[in-house]
Amino acid sequence: MERERRGWNKPEMARRLLKATGRPYPPVTSLVRQILGWEKGEHFPRDWTAAYATAFDTTEEELFRPPPDLGLAGWGDGGAGSEGREVDATKRRDALRLGLAASVVPAAMAAVLGEAAGEAMEFTRFAGASAVGAGTFEHLQAAGAAIDRSYTSEPPAEVFAVARAYRARVHELIRGPHTLKEGRELYVWAAWLSELLAWLAHDLGHPLTAEAYAIDSFEHADQAGHDELCAWAADALASIATYTDRPDHAVAAARKGITRAPDTHPIE
Repeated sequence: MERERRGWNKPEMARRLLKATGRPYPPVTSLVRQILGWEKGEHFPRDWTAAYATAFDTTEEELFRPPPDLGLAGWGDGGAGSEGREVDATKRRDALRLGLAASVVPAAMAAVLGEAAGEAMEFTRFAGASAVGAGTFEHLQAAGAAIDRSYTSEPPAEVFAVARAYRARVHELIRGPHTLKEGRELYVWAAWLSELLAWLAHDLGHPLTAEAYAIDSFEHADQAGHDELCAWAADALASIATYTDRPDHAVAAARKGITRAPDTHPIE
């Protein structure tokens, strides 16, 4: 077979064909699958004959010259000259001339496929790689409940310090390795803690910090696709703007929250 005689595997054949055509399409991997089909005797498109001739540094006439009669005449119709027999003969002739017959995958290609299997296993392993830890969200749940309870009973400065520490820890977890599902949940916790910190900063008389945390809360809630938290963050922004005598900002924030608030949300 001409391809194997030259020591070319299918990817090399594909690259030479694409070079011969001067076009980037189809991709090498796609063309390899087509070559595999042609080598199994599937229909060979005539518009590739020139590319094969160029790749093999010969002419189409020479490359596709009919081979000697190998006893194919009469296949399928008792010897009658029919269109079906001519099609079969053409397919077999192309297969014989181009070496388009089933063959064992070359050793080099087998090695590539073996490496690809290892890569796929690594992709799967990293999809589940995480530094979050099994009990992280249970711990956050317990801490969140404790902060909620202390909000109305403890001095705002003390609650702020605790909430800020947990918010910083969540930020570290977001920046570290985690799964996609864990990432969304971490963003929700970040949004909730920032919304709480916005109100605490407001209670402590620092509107700049309050607004910064409210903006952060909305952004993380938006990234997590959590409409309810977006509405609460917008509510905090509207309230902060109202207390700082910025009615236009308050109205804009309120409208922003209303567009994201679920139908059952208290803001509605």
